[in-house]
Amino acid sequence: MKLKPLVVAAALMSLMSAAALAQSTDPVVKTSPGQFTVTRTEAATGTVTEVDASKGHISIKGPQGKVVPLQVSSEVRNLDKVKVGDNLNVRFEETLSLTLKKNSTGTRSLEQSGRDAKSTAAAGQRPAGVASEKDVIMADVTQVNTKKKTITLKGPYETVVLPVKDPNQLKLIKVGDQVEVVHTRSLAVAITAAK
Repeated sequence: MKLKPLVVAAALMSLMSAAALAQSTDPVVKTSPGQFTVTRTEAATGTVTEVDASKGHISIKGPQGKVVPLQVSSEVRNLDKVKVGDNLNVRFEETLSLTLKKNSTGTRSLEQSGRDAKSTAAAGQRPAGVASEKDVIMADVTQVNTKKKTITLKGPYETVVLPVKDPNQLKLIKVGDQVEVVHTRSLAVAITAAK
C-alpha cells in the first residue's frame, strides 16, 4: 500500500468529520532548556459500505453518517478480503521537536526521509498499512524580540517568526544560534472484521 501520509490523512480525517476528531488526544508538550516537543494523535473509525475489489473502489461511512467513496491504489493488497460492514481504523500521529543548537557551524538545510517508508498486510490478510515521513530542518536565528516574545528563524526556503511563551527558553536564544526542527508524521490504517 503506497501511502502519501499527508494526503491520505487529510482525506480520511475529512471523511470522519468533526465528530471523529473528538477522538483526538490533547497535544502532549514536553520542554527542557533549549528543547520543545509537541505530539498530537488523532484516531478515527468508519464502516465499509461498499467494495468493488476489481475496480479498486471502497466507500466508507464516518461516525456522522457521511459516506465517502475512495479509489484505492493498485498496490493495496487483499482488497478482496474486505466486506461490507467491516471497520476502517485510522491513527495519525505527528511530532514537532525544536532543539536549540549553540555554537553550531551547520548550514541551513532540509532533509526529508521516509517518503515511501511503509509496511503492508501480508498475503491473505485484511488490508492494512503504516507509512511515515520525517523532515529535519536546520534554521538560523536571525532575530530575538524579547518584547514581543518571538524569534525569527531563517530556514533553507523561508523565514518564519515563532512565538516563545516561556521566558526562560527565550533567554537561552541568541542571534546566530541555530534551531533544529524535526517533524515526523505516521499514519496507520487497518480494516478489521465487523463485530
